[in-house]
Amino acid sequence: MIIFLITIFFSVNSIATEQEAISHIKKLGKSLKSELVKAMKVNPQEAVKVCNTNAAKITSKISNKTIQVGRVSRKLRNPNNKIQKWMEKYIQELEAKKIDKKYITVNISETKRGILMPIKTQGVCLKCHGKNISKNLHSTIN
Repeated sequence: MIIFLITIFFSVNSIATEQEAISHIKKLGKSLKSELVKAMKVNPQEAVKVCNTNAAKITSKISNKTIQVGRVSRKLRNPNNKIQKWMEKYIQELEAKKIDKKYITVNISETKRGILMPIKTQGVCLKCHGKNISKNLHSTIN
C-alpha cells in the first residue's frame, strides 16, 4: 500500500518554487513521522489517536496561502484524503512502477502545479495499514 504526500502550489509569477514545495512535503513527512514514532512507543492505539487528531493540525500548520500540503491514499480513513481526479493517472503509474522518480510534478491548471511524492511503507506502518490488524486495534481504527 502506498500513501502519497502531495503538494499543490501556485506557479503564477513564481510565488512558490518547486523546491519550496518539496521542502514543505518533507517537513510534513518528518513532523508526522516524529509524532507517530512517539505514539507507537506507547502503543498502536495511541498512534491511531495521533493520526486522528494531530495529522490534520500538523498539515494545516505547514500549509500556507501558496503551498497546500496533504496526504492521499486508496485505503483512506479520512474522506479529506481522497485521491483527486488529476492525481489518478500518476498514482496508477507510480503503483505500477512505470515511473521511477522520487516525485512527480504535474500541471493541474494554468495557475496551479501539483507534486506527488510516495511515502515508502515501512514495517511499523503495517500494524495499522496492513492486512493483519489485531482485533483490538481494528476496533480503535473504526
